[in-house]
Amino acid sequence: MDHDRLFKALLTNFFAEFLELFFPELIRDLDRKSIEFLDKEIFTDIASGERSNFDQYCAAMDTAHSSIYIENQHIDVPEIVERLHRALLRGVEVVLVMPAGQHSGLRGLGTFDNFLLAGIAGLGADGQRKHVHIHAKLMLIDDEWATAGSCNLHRFSLFGNSELNVAFFEPNTVHAFRSELLQEHLGQDTSGLDDREALRLFRKIARENRSKLEAGDPAWLGLAYAASPSIYTS
Repeated sequence: MDHDRLFKALLTNFFAEFLELFFPELIRDLDRKSIEFLDKEIFTDIASGERSNFDQYCAAMDTAHSSIYIENQHIDVPEIVERLHRALLRGVEVVLVMPAGQHSGLRGLGTFDNFLLAGIAGLGADGQRKHVHIHAKLMLIDDEWATAGSCNLHRFSLFGNSELNVAFFEPNTVHAFRSELLQEHLGQDTSGLDDREALRLFRKIARENRSKLEAGDPAWLGLAYAASPSIYTS
């Protein structure tokens, strides 16, 4: 056995022990059953496109058991929408925050009580609500895992353009991240709530703000409002 293969074998067999010795804080929060090793080096096929962002989004949504929170500029890839549909069938709480009007491909998801499509609207100088164009690209899973970066959930970003995301599994950090986001969007401190309770509160406030939007009342709680169900339920 050559040195390279020997090193890989040792690392694979004693990876948990390695972490316990050098990174004891990390191993306490790590699910050892979730560790996977590649059987070989991975080289990008430039002609067919780089798919690591797509792969990580799919893997994260497939393993979600509690909540999925997404802010993104666009979602139109069928594989992504199908995974959201399967998560909803599992009872996962799902909130999507997107720009007004960017709802193609989401029809049918709105039939689930545990789903919300929302937008953001701030107060203008005239005291009226103004739609905010969402340009964020982030996803939070189960208050444990998150990714953020430049990748939109459309085919050009996932399969063609050069994009860069950072992904991390660290429950305390993801919980704090989620709490800060929802503090801004809802005007409420959700740090004392678990992820499911927080997204249910998001849905409640956003729907109340939707009613105020339709009534011309700008006195909202926070910035989030529910998209009209008619545009994504049929």
